[in-house]
Amino acid sequence: MNIGIIGGGINGLSCAWTIAQDGHNVTLYERDTIMQATSSVSSKLLHGGIRYLENGQFRLVREALHERDAWLKLVPGLVKPLPFIYPQYHQGQRPGWMLKIGFGLYGLLSGRSILPSSQWLNAQEVENKVPDLQRKGLQGGYLYYDAQMDDYQLGQWVATQFRTFGVQIHEQTSVQTIATDGTLTLDNGTTKKFDRLLNVTGPWAEHLLQASNIQPRHHLDLIRGSHIIIDRPAAKES
Repeated sequence: MNIGIIGGGINGLSCAWTIAQDGHNVTLYERDTIMQATSSVSSKLLHGGIRYLENGQFRLVREALHERDAWLKLVPGLVKPLPFIYPQYHQGQRPGWMLKIGFGLYGLLSGRSILPSSQWLNAQEVENKVPDLQRKGLQGGYLYYDAQMDDYQLGQWVATQFRTFGVQIHEQTSVQTIATDGTLTLDNGTTKKFDRLLNVTGPWAEHLLQASNIQPRHHLDLIRGSHIIIDRPAAKES
């Protein structure tokens, strides 16, 4: 089958790679250059999403943890383990029993992970590792591991992989409209016909459907993550 993919972020690139490995002819269109929009401004983390356990999203956490390990094994030069400490305070938002269950479940869902299991540290051990942490009410904390990656370089690596399967990439090529019969129209008026189209344009996915007079079955609920940037070196783990 001839598959057309709109969107050159990490999701579009990964779709192209997976589909090409199944033997399909794939053409990818990106209005700018690949890995330049949402995919370039992530938190740089590959994590299992431990906070999703509170919402009962166990399957999501399990899949994310297995994906994390897969990338660690596949491209160790671009993905590396990253330790975290979750401190527990006497008057904390989450009681100790909840944290114990949460981190235990996190370990179970990760299966035979290549990363170390989480471990409880007493207050002194936490202070030794993070001297600047607030000490009042500190009871201890959980040391656990996720992973960090260079999202831009990771996307470029994926693109290198799927080029060997014949995937064609058209950068600086904007798709103006798409049709349910597999036809897409470029900004220069050229039309292309595919057996299937994948709209992988992230936050702009619904805009492309609206421009194409296609009524979406679902609507996007856009969110924006918040990140705290501290302008000073962090103490290295002892």
